[in-house]
Amino acid sequence: MTPTAQRMCALAPRSACTIRRTISGARAVARAVGAGVLALVATVGGARRVQAQAPLSVRGSVVRQTLDGTRVVSRELVTLHRVNSREAGPIDSMTTDAKGTFAFRVASPDSLSMYLASARYGGIAYFSQPMQAGQVAGGPSEIVVYDTTSADVRLQLQGRHLVVSSPNADGVRSVIDVLEIENDTVVTRVAGAANRATYSLLLPDGARNVRASQGEMSDGAVEVRDGRADVYAPLSPGLRQLVLTYELPASVFPVSVPLERDVSVLEVLLEEPGATAEGGGLKSQGGVTVDGKTFTRYLGQGAPATAVVTLGVAKGIGGTSVPTWVLPLVLSLVTLGVILVVARRAPSRAPSRVPSPAHEASRPTAAAVAPSRSTERTPAPGTHGSTAWAVAPVSDEGGQGETLPVEVVQLARHVAAVDALLARDPDQRAELRAELQGYRAARKAELVDALARRTRVR
Repeated sequence: MTPTAQRMCALAPRSACTIRRTISGARAVARAVGAGVLALVATVGGARRVQAQAPLSVRGSVVRQTLDGTRVVSRELVTLHRVNSREAGPIDSMTTDAKGTFAFRVASPDSLSMYLASARYGGIAYFSQPMQAGQVAGGPSEIVVYDTTSADVRLQLQGRHLVVSSPNADGVRSVIDVLEIENDTVVTRVAGAANRATYSLLLPDGARNVRASQGEMSDGAVEVRDGRADVYAPLSPGLRQLVLTYELPASVFPVSVPLERDVSVLEVLLEEPGATAEGGGLKSQGGVTVDGKTFTRYLGQGAPATAVVTLGVAKGIGGTSVPTWVLPLVLSLVTLGVILVVARRAPSRAPSRVPSPAHEASRPTAAAVAPSRSTERTPAPGTHGSTAWAVAPVSDEGGQGETLPVEVVQLARHVAAVDALLARDPDQRAELRAELQGYRAARKAELVDALARRTRVR
């Protein structure tokens, strides 16, 4: 493993490759990548130190996605941002013209920063693809924005991953529950005036100390009541990740987990020796290791909404809870369950029809919308997706939260995490190592492509 990857792996458990810094002159708190991710970004981009660069051109257009195609958005405020390991913040702004276009010129860009533009629409900020100093300007980059609705829309559960630890001295087991929720429409689902949950999950009986952490939805966007976790964050078109952590006491085992929704990829990781998982088409895939902790992995595909997963445990075996710092590696590990599915996925479907304007499809004020993030469906390796990369919260007082493009952060984190898995457990089964190496190669190629390719019209 390279020194850069080693530094990333050392940092990832503590920071999850994400840091928060206050930007001078702004009222919002920016989210930027950690130093480890920027180190990898710098290596991939071929820049290891700040250098004088030729002027950088960041230009494009703002379009609104509809069922009938895209429509230009004129007179929309567009902000140019600079993001690096030290800071993240706006450096320029302008209004789109009648054709919805914008153009920025960075006179003296630095080689360790990324530059991207954002447009606020309906209180949500959508970002373009990032560019780096020295990158030759290509075609215009689109910023795709969406209308909103508080009516029900088609949401699909592309993945659900349950990670269950061994019991502690009191018999309590910690659980990480990761959901990958896809909105394949052309509107963002919001809570609206009625404050209706945008997504709701039935929790296992006895679940306690439920929290949202490390995912794309903050703890404040999730409420737990009557045995359910209700999400109030907007769900933008594309794939969103919800990460819940909770505890299950010994008295509830064996415990049942009704799925309630069809799940494309179902995965269960059990640390406890002798523990079992049944239902939903789950089949044992053998053992995998994360930072010295061994898990038995179960995988299923196409689990129906009526399926119930039953988690059984062995008697009289003790252990410790999964520590918080292992979570980033666990999050990378659970993505391995979708590798073959993603590789074999059929071409993207046309967006589903959405409720009519009579169901409140609108442009709400910032006060009516919680923080969100939006991306187009992640393309398969070797293909290029949309330029709508990320959405960040905005402030009514003019401050703005900055979010590094989620794809870049996740790709870099996954590459580093797989490096860590391969290095720390050289005795992994040959089949699993090949799967890990194939996954790493695909993610590395996507990361290089995301950082180095020219922006162009989609």
